[in-house]
Amino acid sequence: MNISHLKVFINLAETLNFSLTAKTMNLTQSAVSQAIKSIEIELGFSLFKRTKRQVSLTKSGALFYRRVTTVLSNFDKAVIDSREVYQREKSTLTIGTTGTSFESHALPLM
Repeated sequence: MNISHLKVFINLAETLNFSLTAKTMNLTQSAVSQAIKSIEIELGFSLFKRTKRQVSLTKSGALFYRRVTTVLSNFDKAVIDSREVYQREKSTLTIGTTGTSFESHALPLM
């Protein structure tokens, strides 16, 4: 399942407005509809009830929303945490020593 499609789903579940979701995510309404349709085809059920005037989550869609928000939150945290580890590893300073008594005394203090 495409993560960017899931982010579109979450935004739409929160706004219940295709136009607003398209605008806030810099997409066309057609792209929002296609992302939702793609998820629904993969899942095998409808996420939203659509009428000309209103969009609402189905019961299955509401459950999927609650679970997916947790998954994506964990995913985003994993990306952030991993980048921080990478940056720390990248910025590690390695100092070579010759083993003199001065180095043996001074370096541990630093």
